[in-house]
Amino acid sequence: VQGGLVLHLHLVEREYLVGRTRLAGVPRCGTRRSCFWRECVEDLAQQLREREQDLLVGVDEPSGAGSFFTRLCGLLPIRAVFAQRELCDEELRVEEEVRQALSKQGACLEASWGGLTVHHIEDLGFDAADVRQMPPYKGEFFKSVRR
Repeated sequence: VQGGLVLHLHLVEREYLVGRTRLAGVPRCGTRRSCFWRECVEDLAQQLREREQDLLVGVDEPSGAGSFFTRLCGLLPIRAVFAQRELCDEELRVEEEVRQALSKQGACLEASWGGLTVHHIEDLGFDAADVRQMPPYKGEFFKSVRR
């Protein structure tokens, strides 16, 4: 996708902010982490303002991130959404949900390996695109990349 305007968006997914883990039922995001998250978003917004740009902070729909993007596409002429590629099972499901929702609206999701990760995708030791190779837990993931 070339040309056009850019809308900087940070989507807060309620499930990750106030939800509980599916196995242990513990909160996903404690007070310190949510404060850190908020401060990071505020800092990003400030950095964009210094470049005469804005950050839209959205909250997903109760029915999920796909519904948020469906609604956004109804409000704005969205051609593409650029995001950091996800790794974990739950995030991959959300990524696919967003991809399908955008596709139905004539837009596309361009997910790429981000520069904000500790490990480069080629150094993982497994094919991150193959869900069967993906370690199911964070501890197992870290153990596999330390090898």
